[in-house]
Amino acid sequence: MVSLNVKILVDQKIMLGYLQIIVDAIHNNVNQKGLSVPGNAINGLGQIGKLVLRDIIDTGMDCDLVLLNDPIGNVEQHALLKEFDSVHSRWSTPVAASNGALKLNGQCFRLMHEKTIEALPFAELGVDPLIDCTNMFKN
Repeated sequence: MVSLNVKILVDQKIMLGYLQIIVDAIHNNVNQKGLSVPGNAINGLGQIGKLVLRDIIDTGMDCDLVLLNDPIGNVEQHALLKEFDSVHSRWSTPVAASNGALKLNGQCFRLMHEKTIEALPFAELGVDPLIDCTNMFKN
């Protein structure tokens, strides 16, 4: 079990490095064209999605996170599961549920419970790209 968790952490760090490169490229391209910077969303807040979210918050990554989506559980359950992780221990970042949103380190993030990504309001929120952590969409 330990080697699996280490592999997940290594894969996560590599993925977050690529994610930062992608986010930076999108922001640079948008800024050169004089457009507004798009927001980002995380779909799936299981083990991988939770780790991605933790790293984005903890590292202060320049990633305008505007939407979180997970079809299972309510906001209070997600707040509890983000704060108390049986594998990665308690998260030192303050976590709370607040009016249908997750409040992480003083910032509120909208939490939706859609089962399909097509149902998410990407256009309304200006989301691009989506960070999919469900392992359901392979291509």
